[in-house]
Amino acid sequence: MKRAVGIGLVATILAVAVVGAWLLRDMSRGSPVAAAFTRVGGPTRVETAVDASRFWVKPPKRVVTTPAGAGPAIMLAAARCAMAHDAPLLFTSRNPRRQRLVETTIDNWQTEATAAGLPIPEVTKIRNQHDVNGCPTTQDPAGSRVSTLNASNWLLQQSHQLVLPVEPADTLASVVVFAVAREPGYPPDVAVGLALAAHMATAHQHISVVVLPRYIEAYPTLEDQLRSQRQLVTDGVVLGSARILSEDTRALLRQILTSPDQLGVLGQIQNTLELAGTRSAGVKPDAGALKDWIDTVGSLITSIAIVVGGIWAYFKFVKGRTFRPRIEITMSARWQKIRRRHWLLICIRVKNIGASKVTIQQAGTGLRVSVLAQQQRPPPVRASWDSRGMYSIFKDHSWIEPGETVSDDLLLNLGVGPAPVLLEGYLILPRRVFGDTETSAREVIPVDAVLSPPRGKEDYPDE
Repeated sequence: MKRAVGIGLVATILAVAVVGAWLLRDMSRGSPVAAAFTRVGGPTRVETAVDASRFWVKPPKRVVTTPAGAGPAIMLAAARCAMAHDAPLLFTSRNPRRQRLVETTIDNWQTEATAAGLPIPEVTKIRNQHDVNGCPTTQDPAGSRVSTLNASNWLLQQSHQLVLPVEPADTLASVVVFAVAREPGYPPDVAVGLALAAHMATAHQHISVVVLPRYIEAYPTLEDQLRSQRQLVTDGVVLGSARILSEDTRALLRQILTSPDQLGVLGQIQNTLELAGTRSAGVKPDAGALKDWIDTVGSLITSIAIVVGGIWAYFKFVKGRTFRPRIEITMSARWQKIRRRHWLLICIRVKNIGASKVTIQQAGTGLRVSVLAQQQRPPPVRASWDSRGMYSIFKDHSWIEPGETVSDDLLLNLGVGPAPVLLEGYLILPRRVFGDTETSAREVIPVDAVLSPPRGKEDYPDE
């Protein structure tokens, strides 16, 4: 009896989810928009730049970095350097977690290049005018294949006394990169957008870069030129956070999106900007348009609620898992002499002590190894450490099942003899709903340390 009830409950939940998905599919029908835009962005400019760097599917020959707090002139000069060398632009940060994300991104490229027999990416740091002068920009691979609207050109060039390799034009290319700027003269997302546009441009594909200001109503020329576009935009990227846009700008964009002209480029990016509205192409400028729009939005919300409710019920009553991931990290190490050199053998173990499977995200995951610094401050004071690098761990483990223990060993030549070592392990566990979870462990390894055995027989159930 219980088995029959359970099967019936599962069948009901799946039926609800299927009905909700069908309603969403039915609502999405109608005349499709011309463009399919990709959102690129993160909580800060650091994450946004890392997200944009994923468009480099192969390790680049050069990576350009500049401080996240650099001035507009230095930041745009770094973008020009990146454009000239088909290089991604990354922002270094004083925040340890964000800086680890940048270092891991570069380290992964270097590892992939070594494995594929490609040149190791060279890192060019643009921190001041001296660094700018040291980056040759005489040959621009993008050439004249990157353009911008005349009304948007001044937002790119203004007040920085820097000529960017972008040609003004009256019309948009078939592929567009929209950079959302918090305010005029605020260039982080614009700089990343320029580097991305230069990378996407080819001999047969021109790219347009358009700066989308926070208050578009304050720039009527740009608004009119966007609304007057008639050519087909086939693809593009919206770079930056839609939350930057003010409510007044959102309202104005909604007015533009409901205009009779369905070929306007702003009408094609309504989904990307996360504005309330539908993807249907026929919105009539009559008195009943608002009512139809409200009914459509209400149906959309209802369908989403059905799907979410079905998924929640599935996890709540069928899976029965504890949602929050819980893991335990243990680290040990010992010094070992091999061929007259001192090597540090490190063993790091991770056990899933929760009730649900956890996934390991390589971006941000790593092991930092530091040795005791030669120069120490007068006591009493905490010891100072010199970092000897950030190393990737658990590359062969994408997930850990409940109760499972995985381990990873590293053999490192730190260039020093036996000395106290500080190990700092970081694991990033991605979560779709509540945000990523970071778990860390910190262990000081003395000179005479030995590798610790596994904790408990549950790690080796066959013994």
